[in-house]
Amino acid sequence: MFYLIIITFLLITIFLSQLIKLKLVNNKIISFENFILNKVFPISNINEIYKFSILRIIFAIILIYKYFYIFYYLHDNEYLHVYIISILDLIFSIFLLIGFLTQFIIIYFIFFSFQIGELYLSTITLGHDIGAMVLILFFFNKRWK
Repeated sequence: MFYLIIITFLLITIFLSQLIKLKLVNNKIISFENFILNKVFPISNINEIYKFSILRIIFAIILIYKYFYIFYYLHDNEYLHVYIISILDLIFSIFLLIGFLTQFIIIYFIFFSFQIGELYLSTITLGHDIGAMVLILFFFNKRWK
């Protein structure tokens, strides 16, 4: 089941990346994105960029701390997919800290780690829901990259 979810996620990502390459679709996405960014996140000051960068770094440090201890306290008799999810979460948290592939990592955390991954790791908390809301804010605000 886990491998089917991963393969489906990869196929959807490949399909969407090919769809975005089309000129008409790309223009519509850019115009919608500019509309959302200008209405929801107007540029008021250059210091806003630094605030969102600091928030991203603090959030990534919290995720690294959390996923390190989840990996540390896994039992030796856990299934392989539990170790894989835990290691992926830790690696992607480090990538979020340094700002590498942030948009894809945010999508991974929102749609996979905070939804399905928490079931496999047995770490269902309110913190995942709050983290998903923070990441949605980061996803729509491109000025923090």
